[in-house]
Amino acid sequence: MQYAETDMGGAAHAACALLWAERAEHGLLRSLGLRPVFPRRRVEVEYLAPTFFDDEIDVRVTVESTGTTSVAFAWNGTRGDTLCFSGRTVAVTVVDGATSPIPESLTGTGAAGHVEL
Repeated sequence: MQYAETDMGGAAHAACALLWAERAEHGLLRSLGLRPVFPRRRVEVEYLAPTFFDDEIDVRVTVESTGTTSVAFAWNGTRGDTLCFSGRTVAVTVVDGATSPIPESLTGTGAAGHVEL
């Protein structure tokens, strides 16, 4: 974690979990040959343990489910064996301003990616 991501007490800003989850999601999408252009419809996050400057955080994301035009990503961040936060993002596929079917490479469940911070 970088110093700029912390508050004056050295703890991560609450929004960082969302940014880190997006980095992991973008890595997953790129590994599937997709561009990360999925607007958010819903985001949920639960903070379970604080993270601090110089912590090494592992953020993992998986495709939880897919619909016709939407995909749900489940994600979590851990520091060693400690689960620090978990969340879920529902995104939609939009092409030229209109919803579009989910790419085949995302259909089903199980695709996963991660980023270490």
